Amino acid sequence: MDLGFHPYSKSNQLAGHQKEKDTPKFKVQKPRKNRKPKSNKNVEMFHNRKVPHWKQRDAVNRKTANQTLRFYGEACAICGDPNYQLHHIQHKGYGIGGRGVWRNLVPLCELHHTGAEGVHTIKAFDQFWKDKHDKLFGPHYFKDRWDLWMEGLIENPTEELYEKFMQSQERR
Repeated sequence: MDLGFHPYSKSNQLAGHQKEKDTPKFKVQKPRKNRKPKSNKNVEMFHNRKVPHWKQRDAVNRKTANQTLRFYGEACAICGDPNYQLHHIQHKGYGIGGRGVWRNLVPLCELHHTGAEGVHTIKAFDQFWKDKHDKLFGPHYFKDRWDLWMEGLIENPTEELYEKFMQSQERR
């Protein structure tokens, strides 16, 4: 009688316990019926033209900043401090309508912009700039070419027609 240990082979041990590995089953996606194509809801259309987003129209680029500085000089418009910040006279933002055009900007130092004597703290001071630009450039000083075109004041939103309209408003 042999009482020695005789282990089963690995295949005999696992027989019946392992399932054969199946290849993964991929579901074929069927196209959904009655599904509308995705559309960008942030794009504003007017007379079949895409109008740029208000955030792009409120931004101040280098060309616009240089035009403002040519008009006012490269310093604060009040005290002449060479460290200036560009202030939107008609504030930009959600439907307010102040655009990043040079007629809507004025260079102000930190004290006169956001400080204790600034336009953001003293509302009468802010109104002073609005009245001044209204007299200098007309009632549409804060609008860009897209605003004027959507209001029907110019035929097309081109730079030439925009400048021509704004110069006619300045002469009044």
